[in-house]
Amino acid sequence: MSNKSWLSRLLGRKPEGEESAPAEPSPIGAAEWKRKGRALARQGRHDGPLACFDRGLEINPRDSDLWLNKGAALAALGHHEGAPACYDRGLQIEPLDSSLWKGKGLALRALRRTQEAEVCFRRARELGAG
Repeated sequence: MSNKSWLSRLLGRKPEGEESAPAEPSPIGAAEWKRKGRALARQGRHDGPLACFDRGLEINPRDSDLWLNKGAALAALGHHEGAPACYDRGLQIEPLDSSLWKGKGLALRALRRTQEAEVCFRRARELGAG
């Protein structure tokens, strides 16, 4: 193996002329990233959960619960403006999830979008949220 080839591998690059190998699956699945993020949130750490939820969504963008968690993590960081979009992504997947409707309502209320928030809270109650 040439020095150039060795260095390329060390840096995570494929050597010139070498065919691309299929990407290896992530050793940690979306569910594990979700568990990790929730554990960090329970510990009161506000920086780590968002990164974990983002990693989980890279693996499985169709996990509505990860979108719910990401919205909550953004809200916990005070980034309320980004939270409604997360809840909307989750609602595209699970439109009958009362937790997503409630979370969206809380985010909209924090943004002083009261009328929109009330619509979300009403829908959450219709779906059984307390």
